[in-house]
Amino acid sequence: MIYSLYPLTYYIYQYYCLLMRCKRENKRYALLSNLNAFIYMAVEIVGAYYLKASGIIIALYLATMITSLVGMRFYSIRTLRNANYLSRHQKLELIKYSAYVCANTMISNLLILMDVFLIGYIIVSPEKIAIYKVAATIPEALIVIPNSVVIFVYPYFAEHNMEYGWIKQNTKRLIGITAIMNFIIAGMLFVLAPWIIKLLWGAKYMGAVAVFRILSVNYFVSSTLRVNVSNLLASLRKVKLNFYINIVAGISNIVLDAVLIKYMGIDGAAWATLTVVVITTAMLIPALIHSIRCLKKIEPINS
Repeated sequence: MIYSLYPLTYYIYQYYCLLMRCKRENKRYALLSNLNAFIYMAVEIVGAYYLKASGIIIALYLATMITSLVGMRFYSIRTLRNANYLSRHQKLELIKYSAYVCANTMISNLLILMDVFLIGYIIVSPEKIAIYKVAATIPEALIVIPNSVVIFVYPYFAEHNMEYGWIKQNTKRLIGITAIMNFIIAGMLFVLAPWIIKLLWGAKYMGAVAVFRILSVNYFVSSTLRVNVSNLLASLRKVKLNFYINIVAGISNIVLDAVLIKYMGIDGAAWATLTVVVITTAMLIPALIHSIRCLKKIEPINS
């Protein structure tokens, strides 16, 4: 019952974040999202200390409510009322697009949890689960980097999604720049894995080094190619294709986890994750190339 109103406050907060992204007001978006994170962190620490779980719930409400009020100061109700209304056809297309995006997000989030669940189910070892969680903590947390890049560039690609030359040039730039950045990050993680594990979690978790290195390679492939390419396809309105590829990824992940964990233990779970990312990336890249080439045929007609 206490959580019942949180979806509403979170929706209002996300609504203003979305407005800022659509209007490409990145400074305002950064201010709002950072303010939300800061308020949540500060209130959560104090609230959890004095009120336990209730303090965390209060932090969730306060963070979204305060940042929603800040968003309202940026966009008055009068300004929003002057916006253009969508036609019935546009509304249906938007709902259909949103449904596929929600499904894709749900599948992606489930894949993150699948490895740990299947390790616990097949191996039934709390120690192995703990080691895998330690190994996965940093590579999974670093996905925030490519996601932040995508949040910034997505509105630009969506705006120019019918322009062959612009999309082709900036797709190469995006992948090239992120490849260099992620190669440096993943390379440092791979080389420094033993020291990172020992420093942060202690010598008893040194068994996580191999998994940590595999997931560092997975981070490079996923953050450079899979995240970028899937979002570029979404900006070109190819969300249905993304959905089908995510279905393949989900099935492949379950099958590979079941087989590789049985024979290779927690290393098998990491190899399964990397293999699925490589397979889906190999499917996504030709789809993106084909979609961009199709723009070349459309562009002369529109010009």
